[in-house]
Amino acid sequence: IATRLQKGETLEGLVDDLGTRPSVVGQHLKDLKKQGWKVYIDRDAEMVAIEGDHVLRSSEHKGTRTRKANRWWELRHNELVRRFRSLDVPDAELTATGDTEDWVTHLTDLHAGDKVRRDDGTVVYETAEIPGIIDYTTEQSLALARHHGAEYDDAHILWGGDMVTGEAVYEAQFEDLDAWLDRQVEVLVSPLVRQVKAFSKSDLFNTVQVVAVVGNHGRSRASGTSRQANADLILYKFLRIVVAQLLEHAGILENIRFRIGQAEAFRNFAMRGGRIKGHLRHGQYRRPQAETSARKKEWQATLLDHDFDIGYMGHYHISGRIPWSGPPVISTGSPKPAGEFVERIGERGPEGDFQDVATAHGVSDDGLTAVFPIDTRNYTP
Repeated sequence: IATRLQKGETLEGLVDDLGTRPSVVGQHLKDLKKQGWKVYIDRDAEMVAIEGDHVLRSSEHKGTRTRKANRWWELRHNELVRRFRSLDVPDAELTATGDTEDWVTHLTDLHAGDKVRRDDGTVVYETAEIPGIIDYTTEQSLALARHHGAEYDDAHILWGGDMVTGEAVYEAQFEDLDAWLDRQVEVLVSPLVRQVKAFSKSDLFNTVQVVAVVGNHGRSRASGTSRQANADLILYKFLRIVVAQLLEHAGILENIRFRIGQAEAFRNFAMRGGRIKGHLRHGQYRRPQAETSARKKEWQATLLDHDFDIGYMGHYHISGRIPWSGPPVISTGSPKPAGEFVERIGERGPEGDFQDVATAHGVSDDGLTAVFPIDTRNYTP
């Protein structure tokens, strides 16, 4: 019971799991209180939970950076789930009319927390720069939507994972960090909320749908953790709560729709009122080419499994469209300059004058219209 309460549980859920009566569960809760546990009952969310940093799995190694990161995630995630259950879900309806389009913005692999240096020691990417890059992406996407000149129904903001860079993802990662996990999440909240608000306030769109998947860097590496132990997921849930609070208490952002789900490798979503099917994945389980029979079969299997019209991926920090005969799959780059990993897997291309940071495009009932890579040519730090 204590283990279940650490993640938060409804009374009905406990009754079902134990196969007993509510009065018996109530007695168990009283016994836990007598043993010193701080049992908290959230009547608004109709959940019961344990307050405090109680470590229930003695097999996990205390004192390691990975363990601390996992406990931080677990406590924050449990708190966010309880809070969100008591709020109205931001879930506006999608629209689609006549000869109009939707507008898509794909942003991925921000890697908040990373600091990148050239061989001469010059810092070319750091956490403090990321809010400005997100704001720039927002401004550029909205400007490109007007430049494209279509009449729009809805906008779709796609967050592709690795928004935070995590901790203990690889050996000696701390040497490449300029922010720990809590700061990595904190620095992203305001600019991403501003992005949602800017699209919501724009006179171009009726509804704004936010679709998000987690990346591999946010995943906790501690033993015994669940698949949901991902810092990208806690970031998304925190942002969803902020939007829900603004909707409930300030009466704004009424046209926002969130699609987050769980810590899965992909997320399917609707565009054009359901006429076009999108498939968003971080990309660590796919390659941004289909040049061999094995790679082609991967994407063919993905298409058969998900029946999508347009796919999106990141992870490899390169941009372009996968060359194959199936539906368009857009690979979006990262504002973080390509490093040793991209070079090692053979995906690095010739470096140009500008860094790709996002992709924007229109979509009609027939599929892709115009595609606009967003790079740093107009960016001023």
